[in-house]
Amino acid sequence: SEPAEELIGRESSLSYKAVGALALSLVGLSIGATVYKKLYTKQKPDEDDLEQFFASATSLQDFGFTVNDQGQILDDAGMSYLIDPIDDHAIVAVEDIDSVVAVGTVDAIVAIGTVDTTDAVDTTDATVGNKFMWKGERYFKELGLQLNKYMLDLFVNQYHMEPLLVEDVDGPTNIYGTPNYMSCEKLLVLVQDKGCFNVGIWSKELTLNESLNVGTMIPYIEEAIQRNWGVILLNPSNSPVEHVLNSFDNVILQSSADIYCAAHGFGGKCILELLKLDERSRDKIVSIAFLDFSHAIDIGLKAEYPFLPDWLASKSKNWSTSELEKNEIVEKNFDMYSPSVSAGTRLHFYVPWKVYQDVFEYFEEN
Repeated sequence: SEPAEELIGRESSLSYKAVGALALSLVGLSIGATVYKKLYTKQKPDEDDLEQFFASATSLQDFGFTVNDQGQILDDAGMSYLIDPIDDHAIVAVEDIDSVVAVGTVDAIVAIGTVDTTDAVDTTDATVGNKFMWKGERYFKELGLQLNKYMLDLFVNQYHMEPLLVEDVDGPTNIYGTPNYMSCEKLLVLVQDKGCFNVGIWSKELTLNESLNVGTMIPYIEEAIQRNWGVILLNPSNSPVEHVLNSFDNVILQSSADIYCAAHGFGGKCILELLKLDERSRDKIVSIAFLDFSHAIDIGLKAEYPFLPDWLASKSKNWSTSELEKNEIVEKNFDMYSPSVSAGTRLHFYVPWKVYQDVFEYFEEN
């Protein structure tokens, strides 16, 4: 598969530097400098310093990061954030575990790909290439909030997207659409995986580790805009299925366009529920690209929704994680009905980036 390092260097057609962040306050700068220094040395930051830092931070720059012309989020030394947290451990989000270089207290990362992250990890103790390591769940969450703000500014200011109100189960929320979403001939709806509550982002980890091109929906947005399609980005909360149902009912199905969906992971489950419960969606959706979603259709489901197997077989395709070359047929040992092909990667997070051009070729065929 294509090395992650080669993916990083690809340039987007727009400059990400165009979206500026808020200026640092004098207080925030002082606190931020203290925390920043301690995070990247062996000295663990004081809890009070961290809380003051998080309270005053208003941008990626406050965390020491800027976005370059290639969409990479880097610090002044040219380093990027690295590790993805799962249950107080970290997982290396790179394609080739053999590329990991680890010394000091976390040698096990080379053998098993995980490292305990209860405490802040010193970047002199463990590195992957030239990249920083995991610095704690709270830090990651706060950094993610600033990334989300940056992306919303980008979507509104660069792509002229508009907030569109949806009456959701958790209260009113906004999804985002291009100005032509009501009048375009073709409308692309992008649905992220479960747990990714950031508008326009497939993977927060890949966005921080690699670039905006690799981890966000920007390649899909730009490709759609070049084709004069409309685009809608969903904004799921803790109830992603209900969010998709409400977004289609309140906004998307009001458009006159033919609808195309690209859905990552659990996002595919949300679209499947939509097809089952809303007959209008089955009439309006022309094609679905499932991005590594396995949906077994059991006998009971087929009996309750007899139209589903034929509908999925004719109007959807699944790109699955696999060791096979990209677009080679992947045989499934269960009734999935959507034709399944290899995404050309074994890593779930990479699938949307790996196949976006193939997705549009598939959409054009339908």
